[in-house]
Order: sequence, then C-alpha cells, then structure tokens
Amino acid sequence: MSLKSGISKKQIIGFIAAVIILVGMFLIPPTEALPLAARNTLGVLLAVIILLVTEALPLGATCLVAVAMMFFFKCTDSIPGALTGFTNATLF
Repeated sequence: MSLKSGISKKQIIGFIAAVIILVGMFLIPPTEALPLAARNTLGVLLAVIILLVTEALPLGATCLVAVAMMFFFKCTDSIPGALTGFTNATLF
C-alpha cells in the first residue's frame, strides 16, 4: 500500500524508527564499558540498518547520511575517519 506521494507505510515507519533510535541513544548514559563514541556509533549503525532494510531513503542517500551522522554525532574525530569504510577497494 502506498500513499499518494509514492512513499509506502514501510518507508515511513522505517524513517520514524531510525529517528527514534537516534534520539533514544542519548537516553543511554555513557559508561566505562560503553563510552560516548561507542554508544553513538551503535545508535548510528542501528538507524542506518533500519533505513537500508526499509528503503526509507535511497541507498546512496542513506550511505551519505551515515557518513554525516558519524561525524555529527562525534563517532569519529574527522570526516576522513568517517569515510574510511568507503576506501577499501575490495568492496568495490
């Protein structure tokens, strides 16, 4: 079932779930076992997986948003650090 704009309910639910996970990651306090960067990386990973599975955004847009979120949520110190996953020639 699609809405008039061509967006399915699955996509809307996936987008809302990803936003809820990103907001929810701030409710988990950082500890010694799970420092701030690890908590944020886990939240971004779960949100991106949901976005990819539900196809809430196109694949390319989801990957670019993932890189931006990695830097914005301080998972890495720099943008090149967020892009290291895309530099492996074996994947492409």
